[in-house]
Amino acid sequence: MVEIPSSKEVNDNIVAYWVPKNLPPLGQLIEIAYRIHFQSEDFLDAASGRVTATRVGAGVPISVPSKRIFACSTPAPQC
Repeated sequence: MVEIPSSKEVNDNIVAYWVPKNLPPLGQLIEIAYRIHFQSEDFLDAASGRVTATRVGAGVPISVPSKRIFACSTPAPQC
């Protein structure tokens, strides 16, 4: 895991990488899964960290190509 220096806390600056023990043949699909763990003093059920959809679009102002907006959908709370 590597932390990339960033002047703003909002930047996604943590990355992880590895070299697989057995490299797949060129062009072969690889399925990769991961799990993120986080801590809290309060009890959180498993659904509280679930994202069901992610969208990326042009940021504001739209005339700046490097600006992006990200929207993450989470499940509706169960009452």
